Amino acid sequence: MNQLPYHNDTMNREEAYPEVDRMEKSEKYAEYEKKHGAKTTRVYPFVWNYSKEAKGPFCKDIDGNIFLDFNSHVASSPLGYNHPKIKKALNKINISDPTKIAGQDFYATGDFPGPAELQEKILETTEKFGMNKVFLVNSGAEAVENAIKISYNHSGTRGICFNGSFHGRTLGALSLTTSKPKYRKTFPNIPGIKQTPFCTCGETHNGECECGAIKELEKTVEETEDLSYIITEPIQGEGGYRIPSKEFMKNLGELTKETNIKLISDEIQAGLGRTGKFWAIEHYEIEPDVITAAKGLRVGATISKEEIFPKEKARISSTWGGGDILSSFTSIKTLQVIEEEKLVENASEKGKYILKKLDKINHPDIQEVRGKGLMDAVEFKKKEKRDKFVEKSFKNGLIILGCGEKTARLLPPLDVTKREINIALEIIENTLNQI
Repeated sequence: MNQLPYHNDTMNREEAYPEVDRMEKSEKYAEYEKKHGAKTTRVYPFVWNYSKEAKGPFCKDIDGNIFLDFNSHVASSPLGYNHPKIKKALNKINISDPTKIAGQDFYATGDFPGPAELQEKILETTEKFGMNKVFLVNSGAEAVENAIKISYNHSGTRGICFNGSFHGRTLGALSLTTSKPKYRKTFPNIPGIKQTPFCTCGETHNGECECGAIKELEKTVEETEDLSYIITEPIQGEGGYRIPSKEFMKNLGELTKETNIKLISDEIQAGLGRTGKFWAIEHYEIEPDVITAAKGLRVGATISKEEIFPKEKARISSTWGGGDILSSFTSIKTLQVIEEEKLVENASEKGKYILKKLDKINHPDIQEVRGKGLMDAVEFKKKEKRDKFVEKSFKNGLIILGCGEKTARLLPPLDVTKREINIALEIIENTLNQI
């Protein structure tokens, strides 16, 4: 690679470009972390230097390298780094310690909006589904835990999930997670969970579902007594960015309404405008009974109707749930930016641009390109090629991650520009040639 230019503490998003030269400090720091931290899922030694300037999808590591982040911390940073409106808002607030309180035992308010105001802001986005209550928690897995708890509380003792799903790593959510066997191996599952195939027909398929998923789902529902809920990702995330057909989702919606089964839409990765609709379930014109959200929301949220939530006090609670003052404020500002800057529309427009460009890449290792909005994927014919592609892209300055068995995912910030997309595509093509 070229010698790194001199870097100061400012970064111009309109001119920034990925530059990777050396990684000695990053590799050393990664080893330092591993010395004390339990083994987990880190892919490569990317060590973000949060003391240095970063803008949009551009950031620096501790070696001074500049990366183009098309992972957005697995959709947890929907506006990328240091969005000016978020940065300005954070610089203005006068916050005291603690920034997290026992938010479901006590109330707190001040000179800027917090958890209570966030609840109202979230419900503005779910009004179309008749949802009027939200339960704030700490994470996506906890949002799923409470979604299934309130469904069980309302009716039934059994649930259905889909093959290839990912809903979290707590034992309850893990019982619904089927994307990789190693996630669940030897761990106990909550009883009464049935698995059924997810539709593999794809988004463009029209007419009757040819993969047999609808028939299998109907059979599973018919054979399962005392059924409480079906949980689905409108677009599977960790499972490989698989998009079901509209016919499958239509049948799913009709089936849950006819049988009075609760439909839980897991929007933890796909929500907040990522797919070109604020909630990904909106692509299918069906109404969920419960929505789970987190990641880009900065907190977890279980959203539903008042009649589905328990009426008994203390039936659900969480010490820090509803008490993260700083994250709630950041979440409100993020939702405001998404609305003010029309970023749902930008996700739809730029997503079509990305897919159009990716479709033109003719490479023998690529099996399929697919996606919706800014939730896009390149599936390889072999896992080994995918892994090399992800690793080499990182060394070339593009941060992406794998999903499924042999798929690489692209998750740029919602305000991504054509210039930034073109840089990413340039790196992708160069990387494909190198592997």
